[in-house]
Amino acid sequence: MRRLLVALLALVFASAAPRAQDAAEQARALRKSGQLEEALAVLEAARAASPRDELLAGLQGLCLLDAGRAEQAAQLAATFPGYAGKEPKLHTFLGRASALDGRWDEALQHFEAALAVDGRQLEPAVESVRTLMAAGRFAAAVTAAARVEALSPELGRRLAADALVAQADRLQAAGREALGPAIEKLTAALELRPDDVALGERLLDMQVPLLRVDDARKLAARLFPGEEGRGARLYWEGRCRDALTDRTGAREAYEQALAAQPSHAEARIELARLDIDDGAFEKALERLASLPGSGKHAARALLLTGLAELGLHRDGPAEEHLRAALLLEPENPKAQYQLGRLLLRTGRTEEGRSLLEGVEQLEPN
Repeated sequence: MRRLLVALLALVFASAAPRAQDAAEQARALRKSGQLEEALAVLEAARAASPRDELLAGLQGLCLLDAGRAEQAAQLAATFPGYAGKEPKLHTFLGRASALDGRWDEALQHFEAALAVDGRQLEPAVESVRTLMAAGRFAAAVTAAARVEALSPELGRRLAADALVAQADRLQAAGREALGPAIEKLTAALELRPDDVALGERLLDMQVPLLRVDDARKLAARLFPGEEGRGARLYWEGRCRDALTDRTGAREAYEQALAAQPSHAEARIELARLDIDDGAFEKALERLASLPGSGKHAARALLLTGLAELGLHRDGPAEEHLRAALLLEPENPKAQYQLGRLLLRTGRTEEGRSLLEGVEQLEPN
């Protein structure tokens, strides 16, 4: 069917002898509406008459990449080796093709060449930011996002925030000593995406352990306003008091959070943790039993259940839950440590030692 469409379009183009620009405009409109197959058919037919037309080639390459036809796109790109012409669409296509192969500098050169011809081109500006991020050059990506913002403010801010979050990821992975700079990056990202609650909660998760409780309280109030946000605000108040070693105040805040929002899983988990610390193992199990067995809190709930079972000297259920926690989070050092100790104590020395050695690698201190 597609071949027939191409053939028919070829006849139309041959008989009507339309200008390449007309085909390009039609293909642009089809690509913009997501009709990639139709756009490719138009371009194939037009390029049959004008095989070296750079605009048509660039559009065809971009459509191929959009359609996930990387191999065909690479074949097309190979027909323009060392391209140094003035067609922005062809430069943009060649840049994307280069980036797909990890040739970051070559890709960036093509995007800059496209923008040098026409600085109003949004696609090469966006692709430049994405390529810089893929190459791990996050500071440069933030700078490049400003160029996108001048053309499309919302998109530019989103890309800049993405680059800042990526910087924070790398800093956080470097260890606790880099959390301060990571917080600065996330704070800047949140200024660009002020309604991103998930990003705000991640920032809170960094602020609290570093005892930046005043900043955390202000941010929680901003993220969770009004009566509908009361449960979340109280939960973060509990986290702040926990960090300040005010266990009584933390427990009170978590209880109030649950009263305001009974479905608040994090508050329930923190209360179970405090119960375990206080030796109230049955109470902890009662709280944890109401949590779902899947989702983002499941691994921690399973770990705490295992700890509570250990506290009650029930090795079988404890082992079951600790192993389940490790299935969800294979590199959880607490679960590895507790399961390793249990296995050593019950005579399974080899596996127990292997787990404890793994803990030493994950947490050398």
